[in-house]
Amino acid sequence: MKHVESSEWRTYVQECVHEDGIRVLRSLFANKNICIDMVKKAATAFFPQNEIDNIIEKIQNEIEESKATTEIPLCTREKALQIALHKVNQGCCLQYVSDGQKEWLGIEINPAELDTELSKLPGLLSSYQQLRNAWHNIHHVEPDSITPFQIQEKYGFDWRYQEYVLDPCEDNEQDADSTAEPAQTNEVQTLSKRIIEQNRETYDSLASSDKERPE
Repeated sequence: MKHVESSEWRTYVQECVHEDGIRVLRSLFANKNICIDMVKKAATAFFPQNEIDNIIEKIQNEIEESKATTEIPLCTREKALQIALHKVNQGCCLQYVSDGQKEWLGIEINPAELDTELSKLPGLLSSYQQLRNAWHNIHHVEPDSITPFQIQEKYGFDWRYQEYVLDPCEDNEQDADSTAEPAQTNEVQTLSKRIIEQNRETYDSLASSDKERPE
């Protein structure tokens, strides 16, 4: 007995083929190394020749609309700068804050531009105060599992010298709270000199040990 396919079955098969074709073409468009001619060639396995151009155009439009939707900022630039100000005052480095603005808020402000914008805001703390806040966060807020590389990424301290930058801050933790008045001019230079002096014996010891080390 000859089997006769119903129209419903044929429609179902056609829909499955159409959905598979759309899925394949979308994946091809996601690959930047594949040109439009290759996409059209792949489309012939799923769609009639006279429908391919319209289907490809529709998929391209949907992809562009999807990009536009995902790139809409979640807040205004002014609000984003206030968020950035809070992060920088807590000791986060400009690169980390800039990356976060783009990833979390959909607002792109490069580190140099961010530095210029924040310098105009009245609530910006001094570099010295930001350093002390970073020390506080690293030792009392961040999880114990945080690594030197994660500290470098978030706070900008080179992992090789973190102990020389952060440890001296512990001696000054009781000097003033995190809302103290900004330090005077050249506070970063002064702090650097203080760190060098506090670790002078360590540096001299390391230098002498290198000289005495046998070949």
